[in-house]
Amino acid sequence: MNKEFISQKEKIYFWILLSSSILLYVLFLISIVGIFIMVLLFLISGFLFLLTLGQIRTNGIKVTKNQFPIIYNKVEKISADMELSTIPDVYIVQSQGILNAFASKFFRKNMIVIYSELADLIVEDHESELSFVIAHELAHIKRNHVVKQMLLLPGNWIPFLGNAYSRACEYTCDMMAAHYIKDLEASKNALTILAVGKKLYKDVNLNDYIFEASKENNFVSWFSEKFSTHPTLPKRIATIQSKFGEPYHYSFNTSAKMKLAIAGLLSFSILIIIGGIFGFQAFQNTSIYSNMMLQTEGTTPLMLAVSNGDIEEVKDLLDEGVDINAVDADGWTALHYAISWQEYMDEYEEELVESPTNIELVKLLLANGADPNIVDQYGDPIITFAINQGFFESTKLLVNAGANLNIKDEYGESPLFDAVYMEDISMVQFLLENEANIYLENSDGQNVIDIATEYKNEEMLTVLKEYQ
Repeated sequence: MNKEFISQKEKIYFWILLSSSILLYVLFLISIVGIFIMVLLFLISGFLFLLTLGQIRTNGIKVTKNQFPIIYNKVEKISADMELSTIPDVYIVQSQGILNAFASKFFRKNMIVIYSELADLIVEDHESELSFVIAHELAHIKRNHVVKQMLLLPGNWIPFLGNAYSRACEYTCDMMAAHYIKDLEASKNALTILAVGKKLYKDVNLNDYIFEASKENNFVSWFSEKFSTHPTLPKRIATIQSKFGEPYHYSFNTSAKMKLAIAGLLSFSILIIIGGIFGFQAFQNTSIYSNMMLQTEGTTPLMLAVSNGDIEEVKDLLDEGVDINAVDADGWTALHYAISWQEYMDEYEEELVESPTNIELVKLLLANGADPNIVDQYGDPIITFAINQGFFESTKLLVNAGANLNIKDEYGESPLFDAVYMEDISMVQFLLENEANIYLENSDGQNVIDIATEYKNEEMLTVLKEYQ
């Protein structure tokens, strides 16, 4: 294949798209959820696409030696000229006036779909124009554009990149088609037909068409093309015209003013986005944001005061006799918020630490009647929150206040299981010293010794076996 007909931009965008896709594949593969999402997207999009092709293959008319032989012979000849290993399946489908054709792949079979409005060219003395359409689609197959687009799907999620590659592929296929049918006039006519139809195209002044289109260099026109998978038709006509010795005298290049305006708009947009991100992050660290979020979740004034670490406000509310065991939308009480309250140790880094404020809030609430055995709507006992965060002092306070160490969650696991999962030796020893039952089994029939054995934690096993 003569490489001079391959658009330089196709090569550039292909490598950018390939690099982006590989990076996204790697990011997906390092995450179990990512792998699931990637596979699911491929399966859903692939299945829906195959359904469409299946309908075409069962309802469309397949072009064969006996069915539209003139079209078949054209496909056969151009396929041979392009040195395709097999002749693709070609189908004609009713198009309701739409002028289009596309190349695709049905499992391992290459196929071309020609809309009936274009196929009609064969009976309207426009065989060469139809040859261009066929050659264009065969060029997609020759260049493996369909397969590449499927494999590079993740890269297409990057705004504008996939469309830019697709437009470059269209230029390549136009030039290849014009080369193989060896009829520049028919090539230009075929593209003009796509613009204005099979009857009016003869009256189109191509030079004027290209000239008027070249004047549409405003931002909206430029931006709209970036969303398109195909270049504008005047550009396509001008490109093949220039490639095969008929240069045009009009420029589609973006003017200096337009480039400056685009650069300014993009820069402004980037600054707005970056500013918005940093601004929102800063806003998240304010009490205003915390109060807004908490108020939407059915929280009480006591919970808000605890969330803000405002011990004096908590005392005032308790003196007023508020319901200390009231729950929010998740079944949390003020005691949950006290255990989960966090102090920012650094302006930019949140460090999970049991601070004096945590301990003081937990003490204060328990002393005023907070229930140490409250269970949230997900079936988790409150003590598991302290254990999972490694909050030893809060756990001790809950145990001393009467927390049930053998209460089970929805998985049939007691707080001791959480300590073993966290591989917190000190926490496990403390719970066992306070009569946590080492023999309790979860819904899978496992006890904590079984869990420690699975984790291959010899130190944990030694501690557990001391309490058997």
